[in-house]
Amino acid sequence: MGFVKKITLLLVLVIGLVVGIWFSTENTEVVTASLFGFELPAMTLGLLVCSAFALGTGLGYLVSLLPVLTLKNTNMSLRRKLKRRDQEIERYKKTKASAKG
Repeated sequence: MGFVKKITLLLVLVIGLVVGIWFSTENTEVVTASLFGFELPAMTLGLLVCSAFALGTGLGYLVSLLPVLTLKNTNMSLRRKLKRRDQEIERYKKTKASAKG
């Protein structure tokens, strides 16, 4: 399943890159934009839109990464607790078996 996921991700990235390049070459008008009152350097409309899309995608990924990391941390903690419980049960079984014999 990991191979299919990697191929799909690669395919989506390549398609996105091709569409971004195509969009940039089709929209060559030079524009200036202001961001929070600051003038950005003049750039083509295609580059501006693709940059904004890439920035939004990256920020969205980073924001979605926080809950995933929290859940992974919780999962690892619970696995450690479970391992300690299993070891404790095994020790109890051994002491109980040695007490009978």
